[in-house]
Amino acid sequence: MDPKDPNAAKVGSKETTKNPTKYRHPKHDNLVLWDVPGAGTLSFPRENYLEKINANQYDFFIIVVTERFTEIDFWLMDEVQKLKKRYYMVRTKTDIEMASRQHDRAGPFDENEAFEELKTELRSEIGMPRNQDPNFHFFMISNRDTRKYDFEKLELQLVKDVPQEKKSLMVFSLAGMSEKVIEEKANALRSRTWKIALLAGAGAAIPIPFLSTGIDAAVILEEVLFYRSQLALDDDSLGKLAKTVGVSLDTLKNNVGFHMNEDLSISGIGAFLAKHMFSGAGNQIAKYTLPVIGSVISCYTTISTTQFVLEEILDTMEYDARNVLYFVKTLN
Repeated sequence: MDPKDPNAAKVGSKETTKNPTKYRHPKHDNLVLWDVPGAGTLSFPRENYLEKINANQYDFFIIVVTERFTEIDFWLMDEVQKLKKRYYMVRTKTDIEMASRQHDRAGPFDENEAFEELKTELRSEIGMPRNQDPNFHFFMISNRDTRKYDFEKLELQLVKDVPQEKKSLMVFSLAGMSEKVIEEKANALRSRTWKIALLAGAGAAIPIPFLSTGIDAAVILEEVLFYRSQLALDDDSLGKLAKTVGVSLDTLKNNVGFHMNEDLSISGIGAFLAKHMFSGAGNQIAKYTLPVIGSVISCYTTISTTQFVLEEILDTMEYDARNVLYFVKTLN
């Protein structure tokens, strides 16, 4: 989300958060992030800080710092540690620090080397007891470029640590794109194909050749559009990426050569399903069906057809997403 977005948390040099405030993910309403006031102020003194922010309700804590750590930061880390909660110290504006170090260095500058030097310095300040705490993790990021530094590591650690019942929500909320993030998203999407197939089969809106039941293409279309959005293959996501790497959207599309060029409309999805019945998908689908009697077999076949096609579309989109990533890497 852009900092200028009206739904974004307020930021500034002065205290901008007066009370714990929740922010719902713009695309996933069930995922909530809480922005809590800083500790050690007149309104939120140390003595009752954890009580006032209702610390026990959160799954984990992300403690954000922009420069050096303060004594309050260390106090808060130790207090959260006592709660046996997972907590992450996130140092932002790493790009600004790297630019400053490059400016101050007379000889050749290696950004990766400077990054590791800074990280070692800050870990030393954090101290061994905290660094050895299994619930603690330290990351250095830049919100201006999520492809650099520890942004991907932070996202993947959150996915790993979030409670199991919220894992899919966390995966689908990931903003950055990398080989690992694409894999995590594709696996999460693949795990739900049978549910969507069942739902689409229940709709029975569009007749498919050789099947006595229909398929609700609207349900499938909504899911496929979700795949495209999650894998950052929609024009909005691709346009932002193209701008970030300094090329036009047309240049990006022409160089990637997308394999998923189907008409993403209800009629297009219906045609796609029909085409796959004629192209031999039926033989593959037979693996999923059971030799049951009457209309039940057509229902099983319909659902299996849909699941097969959804998985094929997802495989193609995952392939395209990796090709986008490969193209971007060639520009660096």
